[in-house]
Amino acid sequence: MLVTLKRPGGKIEKAEFRDDMWLEIGDILSDGSEVISLKYPDDIDDDMTALDLY
Repeated sequence: MLVTLKRPGGKIEKAEFRDDMWLEIGDILSDGSEVISLKYPDDIDDDMTALDLY
């Protein structure tokens, strides 16, 4: 997953994180960086199943 971070010094950077990590916009990381944008991969994992609404 591609994450846009605002570093403590104000610099904005993109960083790659594992897809199994749970991050949300507004989260503060251990180094003080704030998550300002998330981009998940476009493809659906094989182990995910579509849910039908009835």
